[in-house]
Amino acid sequence: MKSPVAAALAFLLAAPVQAQAPKTQRPVRGAVESVAAEVDALVLDRKNQPVAGLVKGDFKLFVNGTETTIDYVEAAPVPVVSARTPESTSTPEAAPAHVPTAGARRPHSTVLIFDDLHTGFGARFKGITGLRKHLATLPESEEVAVYSLNFSLRTLQPFTRDRALVRRALDAAGRTMPVSQIDFPTADEYINRSRQALRSFADLFRALASRSEPKTVVLLAGALPAWGEANAALRGSVDIARSSSFGSFASFAPPGSSRALVAAKVGPSKYAYSYVDNARDMANEALLARATVIALDPAGLEAPGEGADSQKPNEARVDSFAYLNDTFALLADDTGGARVGFSNADGDRLIAESDRLNLRYRLGFTPPDSTSDRRDIRVEVLRPGVTVRVASGQRSLTAEAASRARFAAFLLRSDPARGDFPLTVEVKSPVAKRKSDAFTFDILIPLSGVFAESIVDMRRAHLELLIAGVDAEGRVGDLMVLPFEVEIAKDAPAGGFFRHHGDFQLDRKWKGRLFLGVRDLSTNQLGAATIPVG
Repeated sequence: MKSPVAAALAFLLAAPVQAQAPKTQRPVRGAVESVAAEVDALVLDRKNQPVAGLVKGDFKLFVNGTETTIDYVEAAPVPVVSARTPESTSTPEAAPAHVPTAGARRPHSTVLIFDDLHTGFGARFKGITGLRKHLATLPESEEVAVYSLNFSLRTLQPFTRDRALVRRALDAAGRTMPVSQIDFPTADEYINRSRQALRSFADLFRALASRSEPKTVVLLAGALPAWGEANAALRGSVDIARSSSFGSFASFAPPGSSRALVAAKVGPSKYAYSYVDNARDMANEALLARATVIALDPAGLEAPGEGADSQKPNEARVDSFAYLNDTFALLADDTGGARVGFSNADGDRLIAESDRLNLRYRLGFTPPDSTSDRRDIRVEVLRPGVTVRVASGQRSLTAEAASRARFAAFLLRSDPARGDFPLTVEVKSPVAKRKSDAFTFDILIPLSGVFAESIVDMRRAHLELLIAGVDAEGRVGDLMVLPFEVEIAKDAPAGGFFRHHGDFQLDRKWKGRLFLGVRDLSTNQLGAATIPVG
């Protein structure tokens, strides 16, 4: 199987012939830049049950370390007692006496993700059983999407309310052998593939930000140590994949453990590795998408009668080192979610966790700035004996961020990209059987699609060029953002267009789809086009 590193798409910028960098950043014109500032806080008592009846005066909010005025506190809708009875399980928190129906949920969507690279076949079978149960508890009005990821991200089902389509996507995932079962790469290959997979997760969260509603992202993934030595990481992951295919419970080999020492005897460790920065990048994109992650591990972080959830108050952690050193646990914690395991009644812990998240309080505040930068968040409740679970940060979906997220969403769709105004692309280089890495093109941009301010005897438009690629295997390349200015004659006809020229270096062997976008910095209107290459 081709290494994802060798197949990675890279764009090397040559100087765009007509591009000029804007001298200063301009305020947005023609469209109001709205900044949402809300955080969701789950308040739990000593029995790990949600606390009801709190009011604004019970909370304190700290933004970037400074206490900030809370504008409002919105309690969760009053839950309706459900007629469903979760299957019996050994964990009391998985079967609360009164389970709120998902019909009480605020406007919301759900995303289901299969991680084929870090989950074995047996674990995925258990996971799909749980996901199907969870799906049955969601309100019919809620949209659900399904994705699969090994080295690259694949859309199994776009957002839909049709439960039959979602179940069909789950069935399709269950019939496919995870790559973890059929391919055992070398240690450094495995690390590179894992890092590519984590970048793909970040790409998905970036695209999900194009939808403004809050989301629960249910990620089915085995343990992935966030740091350690190369050979130990490989042997631990292989053990998980093999053991989970038979439905047994196994833990990975943390550095310094006996299993890690055995793994090290296979060969000297080539280098230490870390996915901590990747986890942070994923979390930052998830915060912009208003996504809370529930990461399910049916094998690696499980112990009889317990789940690997660091948020349980006054209880000993299970596999505490494994939990603290798990990449997806870091991601879940950062977004205010949880890393949980499955009980013998598959899906009950997932349903219970989803119900708890549905009972969060929503705190509104006025942000200290109008950017989409990450703000550190801390929430305190002025009552004894309670635990607060909240995302460690918050990001606002500004008009600029929303426009770029729209472009990122194009990369996950099979149909050609369509924006607010049409773009015509004239490719100056061959797109098939290419003999050179040089790739040149002209973009024809309609004057009617952009805002141009009057300056003496001319008009000037402030724009940015967005470029990304998706290769033939579905891998999404890094997004490039290139600002430029265009000067337009005052008497230019409204029905005319202007050209923007680009000279790039694109690997002659690369095949896939190249996505081009032009964003108007004044109005945040977006034009887009797709070029098949190879």
